[in-house]
Formats: sequence, structure tokens, C-alpha cells
Amino acid sequence: MYFVLWAGSALASGLRPGDRESVACLTLALVLIEAGLYQLTPLKRVFLSHCRAPVAFFLWHWRDGLSGAIRMGIQHGAYCLGCCWALFAVLLAAGLMSIPWMLVLTLIVFLEQVFPQGQRIAVGIGGAFLLAGTFIGGLHLL
Repeated sequence: MYFVLWAGSALASGLRPGDRESVACLTLALVLIEAGLYQLTPLKRVFLSHCRAPVAFFLWHWRDGLSGAIRMGIQHGAYCLGCCWALFAVLLAAGLMSIPWMLVLTLIVFLEQVFPQGQRIAVGIGGAFLLAGTFIGGLHLL
């Protein structure tokens, strides 16, 4: 993620201020659409089901010792990354230091992982991202 942010910053520094705003708006629209589509995939559901049940993960994947703990941590971290990478991409595109976006995305992660209807919430968020991305992209093209 750092390299994506670094590359985007390098690209933006070479643009005029008006062009930066235009590129940022279009980038946000595309990232929202991409995240919305990912939220609707079976792969997201698989990763979310693992993140929603960490105790089950430890019961099924337990490994003894330090190397076992490291292996389990990497494997569980991969499930969490697979579950939330698109939300992190939205955070990067929306503004990494934007407190409102951080709060919204934290709430989304919480709702998906804690509430019993987490899978349905993920689908609803995907639809909302698709609509927002289409709306922002449409405004940009006008």
C-alpha cells in the first residue's frame, strides 16, 4: 500500500493543481467501484467468514511453539488482509488522514465482523460503494 501511495504522490506532484483535483476525483470513483465489486465476490465472503470467527480459526489451525504461532499469525493476517484490502484502498483514495473517512471505514469493518448479518452488510456496503463511485465518476465526467 505504501508504494501505491508513494507512486500516486509522485504522479500528482507533476500535475497542475486543477488536474490534481480531477485525477483525485476520478481515482476515488474508480477505487469505490472496484471496492464495491470486490465486496460482492465469493472470495470476500470466504475471507470475511474467517475474520468473523477467529476462535474457530485457532481451533482448526493450531500450531505449537514460536514458529507455529508465527505461521498462524501470518495465515490469519492473510485472511484479514483479504477481507479488508479494498476498504484500505478506499481509505487511501479518499484521503489517508481524513478523520471522517477513517471513522466510516472503521464502522464498516466493525459492522461486517461483529454483527450477525455481517455478510449482508458487506453486500450492502458493496452496493453503496458502486453507487457512490458511479455518482462521483458521473459528476467528474460532466
